[in-house]
Amino acid sequence: MKKFLTMMCAVLAFSFIFCTSGTVTEAKTAAYTSTITKDYRINWSNGTKKIYLNKKGNKLYCKNLKTGKTQLLKKLKIEADSDQSYMISYVYGNNIYLSSIRGAGDGDTYTYNMKTKTYKCLKKNFIIQSTYGKYVTASYYMPTDITPYASYVYEITSNGVKKVTRLAKNTTCAMFINNNIYYTSYPQSENTEGSEMYTVKVYKCKKDGTNKKCIFTRKLDDKNSYVLVQTITENTIHFVETTEEGKSTEFVYDCATHTIEKSTEKF
Repeated sequence: MKKFLTMMCAVLAFSFIFCTSGTVTEAKTAAYTSTITKDYRINWSNGTKKIYLNKKGNKLYCKNLKTGKTQLLKKLKIEADSDQSYMISYVYGNNIYLSSIRGAGDGDTYTYNMKTKTYKCLKKNFIIQSTYGKYVTASYYMPTDITPYASYVYEITSNGVKKVTRLAKNTTCAMFINNNIYYTSYPQSENTEGSEMYTVKVYKCKKDGTNKKCIFTRKLDDKNSYVLVQTITENTIHFVETTEEGKSTEFVYDCATHTIEKSTEKF
């Protein structure tokens, strides 16, 4: 049960990053597009190939969509009785990027090269969040609760990945929407190492992290309350405000009219 709950939290976190639920397509690359299945597995396809994991998450497959032939690419090692799980975080060029999630937010990234058939660790303590072409947003630690974490922009190179910039120290998401990155930022707490979650800002920047611009700010009067952004699109920002007593109210911000209304959508 512990392993299942940890895996579900990790998958739901990635579902939020990709701004999708069910089988809605979102994160687009130059060749492959991701979908999240009904059983919360992330698959990638370019129209001729489908890259996916089996339901146990310990076997990596490639299916030829024209012939229907399926090839086992790699058996993945998962320690017995552990809370480790894998998910495909990206497919770019010949490389399949696999995130190995452990515990309450630790993770490493591995690559499988479909041309050379080699498998190696790309980077320890590195979790890919969102992708666009040769750029990815990533974190070194991604909590399975609402605790903010630092997010970065990395560039894929012939030698692996190279850090471009840090987006913010306290984020809860950093995602590509078309050619731009949208991310949240919470202020640093004055008294602790954590962050103050009664205030949130949403920023927009270019895919390499330059030209940062704040497009939304929400500050609550009660410092014991918190505001959490749920989804971001080019046109709207959905967020929920929760009081100290646990009462939550959902809102939607219209980026064009700069108005806020109570949300009628269910998440």
